[in-house]
Amino acid sequence: MQRALPFLPRLAHATKIAQTLATPLVVNQVRCNSDDTTAKTTSKVPSLPVCCGDGPMLIEVEAGKRVSWCSCGLSATQPLCDGAHKGTEFKPIRFIPEDSGTLAFCMCKKTLTPPFCDGSHNK
Repeated sequence: MQRALPFLPRLAHATKIAQTLATPLVVNQVRCNSDDTTAKTTSKVPSLPVCCGDGPMLIEVEAGKRVSWCSCGLSATQPLCDGAHKGTEFKPIRFIPEDSGTLAFCMCKKTLTPPFCDGSHNK
């Protein structure tokens, strides 16, 4: 009489896990193969912007000079856009101020009144 080997169910489970790990993973909207270091966007699900601060940043603006506010949080020149959003679904908020002065730009990227701070970082 043959006995069932106790490790066979575990072997089948391990095989299933190995097959799952061999498939491309979708993490944070970027598809990564374990043997491929290049990343490709594969998802249409919107991601969240990167929070860059817990309060507004005051910036002097000139009347008639275009301002581009970073909406993704990836820019190295926060709160202004430097083009780091390329390849994401984010686009900068652009406007031309009518008057010169100091404006409070949102840094947490949660504002309901972009590009200006509305206190959402306190909620």
